[in-house]
Amino acid sequence: MDKGFSKSQLSRFERGETEISLIKFLSALDFINVSIEEFMVIYRGYRNDSFEELLKKLHTLSLTKDAEGLRYLFNEVEGLPNSTTKKIEKILILSCLSSVESENLITQSDLRFVTDYLFGIESWGYYELSILGNLAQYINGETLVSLGREVLRKTDYYYEVVRNRKLVIQLSINIMIRCIESEWFTKAAFFERHIDSLVNVESDMYEKVIFSYVQGYLKFAMGDSGGKQIMQESLEIFKLLKNTRLYKNYLEHFKSIVG
Repeated sequence: MDKGFSKSQLSRFERGETEISLIKFLSALDFINVSIEEFMVIYRGYRNDSFEELLKKLHTLSLTKDAEGLRYLFNEVEGLPNSTTKKIEKILILSCLSSVESENLITQSDLRFVTDYLFGIESWGYYELSILGNLAQYINGETLVSLGREVLRKTDYYYEVVRNRKLVIQLSINIMIRCIESEWFTKAAFFERHIDSLVNVESDMYEKVIFSYVQGYLKFAMGDSGGKQIMQESLEIFKLLKNTRLYKNYLEHFKSIVG
């Protein structure tokens, strides 16, 4: 076997007689053309991890506006041993319940807990990106911009992990919109430059169209009438792609700012 990992080492590892370094483990996966993501899916028996399962439940319950189901889920998490994970999961559930009931149930203390946690993380992954993505609307604009800059410091890593890269693009687009709404045009342009370097035309089709719409929004907000046409063209593409949800959401946004 190549890359300093012999067949005998692999056999001893399989029998539990020896351990291998992370570097050798990753080299072995690379040798057999298995990504770390694929390995983790197999390792978990083709099941999502608990956090992904929670996000799936939250998505379903939010779409169906099932407040009772969200409260049941909150009580389930409440019964778990105290931990940072438990606290964050409760806050995520409350964010969904707030949206369903049109009432903010998240306290400033909750938000400080989350932002302190995120600022303290050196290496962001799917977990941290999902937390920020789900709570971004509740976080103070200046703090959100600072967290967004933290995310973008690790662009090279994200580009190699497709799922994470897409989350970074979506998150950055949402922060860019917040900046435009606050008339922080210089900050919006900062995120625009980074998003442009992240979007892959071939694999990020929907992200590209959304990004184009938001670029038009930035131009329009800055007094460039050409921005309106860019937004309209993006809406037409959503219609052609038959993505009813995105078309409806951005059409409502377009009408709210153009009149």
